[in-house]
Amino acid sequence: MRVQIGSWTCRSGNNLEVYLDDAGADGVRPLIAQWDTPPPLSPSDQIDYDIRILPAIARRVQEYLEKPGAILVVRP
Repeated sequence: MRVQIGSWTCRSGNNLEVYLDDAGADGVRPLIAQWDTPPPLSPSDQIDYDIRILPAIARRVQEYLEKPGAILVVRP
């Protein structure tokens, strides 16, 4: 079951919606990021993402999973 974790808007107006998907056979639950204008991000959007949005995503996933500690692994 896909669950929406949140929606964030960069100062430029570029919007990001993030979903937590079902776990695969390896037990990993992928995050799906849907941008209005996908990466590569503008420098200002990258700053918004790094400083404000990514930490908020990590907090929301941790709250949803109710697990303390590191929960977010970013893979290309």
